[in-house]
This record gives sequence, C-alpha cells and structure tokens, in this order.
Amino acid sequence: MLSICIVHCARSVLTYGKHRLELFPKCIRSLGQASIESGVKAEIVIADWPKVKHEAPLAGWILKESVLPVRVLSMAGEFSKGRGCNAAALAAQSDLLFFCDADMIVPAEVLRCGVEYIAAGKIWFPGYLAEQGVGGSFKPPKTPGTGNAFMSREHWLKHGKWPEKTDWGNFDRPVSTRIENLGLSVEVVRERRIVPGFTHQWHPKFVGWNK
Repeated sequence: MLSICIVHCARSVLTYGKHRLELFPKCIRSLGQASIESGVKAEIVIADWPKVKHEAPLAGWILKESVLPVRVLSMAGEFSKGRGCNAAALAAQSDLLFFCDADMIVPAEVLRCGVEYIAAGKIWFPGYLAEQGVGGSFKPPKTPGTGNAFMSREHWLKHGKWPEKTDWGNFDRPVSTRIENLGLSVEVVRERRIVPGFTHQWHPKFVGWNK
C-alpha cells in the first residue's frame, strides 16, 4: 500500500469571480482514479489547517469525494508545510510515501512509477506542468517545485524530513538538493521529465499561506 501524504490549507472549494475552483476535490478524485487505473492500493493522510473563511470546510466534502481511505489530522498553531508533511508521514500506515501537493491532478503513471522507483531504492520528484489561468493551457513552471515526492519511510527518516519553516516558499529545495547530492534521486532535478497528465491547477495568488 502507498500512503499519500497531503498538507491542506486554502485549497478546498473556492469562488474566484464567476469561477468555482475545486482544487482539492479534483486532486482527491484524480488520486482515486489513479489508484484504480494503476492497481496501486493507497490511503490518504491529510494534515489540515482550517484557516480560510471563504473556502468550503474539508469535513463537508472529503469523504463524499474520496474512494480511498482518508484520515485527517487536525493541525494547530502557525502553519508549516514541512511540519504538516512530517506529521502525515509519521501517521502513515505504509512505508511507501507519496508527498503530494493539494492542488495537483495526479494520473495513474505517477503512482505506478513512484512505487516502482521506491522499490528500486530511489527517491522521485516527478515533473509536472502548470495550468495558465482557469481553463488555460499547460506549460512547464518557471521554478518547478519538488514538494511532490516519492520515498520510502527509511529514506524520509534519514534524508527526507521536511524543514518545519513557518514562512512560505522554498521549503522543499533543501530536501531535494540533499537527496540529489546523495545520488538517491531518480533524475537530475532540473532536468526532470514531465509526466503526462501530472499538472498543477491554477489558482489566484491570494489563495495561499502568505502572511
């Protein structure tokens, strides 16, 4: 089984102008479909900070949308993406971990390849495309992040614990740089292949964790 570890805050269901953005529900639905198509059994562990007044509460829709088992960890105190990732990994039932951003669309190939790479003793930061506006085209991001990552529990404990910063941005680079320098990364991070269908959903900049 694969444990999908997700940190959630301000990524549920939002209204932007005339658009209804179902960022996290679409992610959850894609994960369920990816699990079915790939044959990879999975659970979802969510570290949740319910901070944003204008978004739909997680408890109101998550169990209806997910075909995978879901556990929600209620986080308190100041938001920290790294602390959420580490808490979800600690609570995960599997030794196979997939750290997944809450606004991604995940195809079956990502789960299938991710589990295979972990079995081979590697850590994988899959490449993705970014949506350019609501319903827009998809392009490689200018500064692709490495917060989406597959690794074993052993590798997480030894090399992959995420910095528990309370400011936003660049929390993932120290981890991917360290792993790449150790020769454990599947690919050179800056030269990662883009997995077809693995995409970051567009959202306005105010939907985030900036103070």
